[in-house]
Amino acid sequence: MKKLFMVILVAAMQAFACGPETVRAFGPSGSYDVQVYMGSTGIIRTEYCNISLMNIDSDGWKYLAGTETFRGRGSGFPSNLSFCIMLVNTWDRPLQISRVEVLSGGQLVLPETFSFSKGSEYAENRYAVNLCELWKTRRMLSGNVILQEVDFDNETIEYRMDYVVPGDSIVFFRTFKWIRTDIPAKFRIGIKYHEIEKVIDFDLSRFEYYEPEPGEINILPEVRLK
Repeated sequence: MKKLFMVILVAAMQAFACGPETVRAFGPSGSYDVQVYMGSTGIIRTEYCNISLMNIDSDGWKYLAGTETFRGRGSGFPSNLSFCIMLVNTWDRPLQISRVEVLSGGQLVLPETFSFSKGSEYAENRYAVNLCELWKTRRMLSGNVILQEVDFDNETIEYRMDYVVPGDSIVFFRTFKWIRTDIPAKFRIGIKYHEIEKVIDFDLSRFEYYEPEPGEINILPEVRLK
């Protein structure tokens, strides 16, 4: 009887071990208009554009450092709160990005540019990733929305225009000072066409999630902005 109990216990432990892996993360949280994929990438689809937002974790930094496009001359990775932003202009008119910011407990947090250092050498050479290259806007030649699925060396090119042409997909990165994770926070991005401006925001939170099976991603309906 004791032997039978041990067999059942081991089988149960193996079943749990083979199940979805739980991961702790800080990033965009899901809602009726935000789809969260693999726990760290939030996606919003609107009549003007589709936006995906991903908080860069240690695996993300390692992936970026392994590319020729973003490889830096230094070592280690920034401890800053950092995001990868992808935007597709789904409208029939050009769009400008008017703001990229974080709102934490009522306080506005703007992107960190390491202005305390002299010149751009610090951001270029301090870490294993070149922050100056990360801050540039690049055009995406593929439809991937997950960071590690983008071939930055072969499927992206620098995008020098200050607006996004209809149908174009772009990607860029922004770093911020770390914020408290125990108070409400939002990531906000503004899109603008002449005097028309729309602000799209993602709620940020600390949470746990499970790793879905490959290809497990649902399509959310379009969000109509006011």
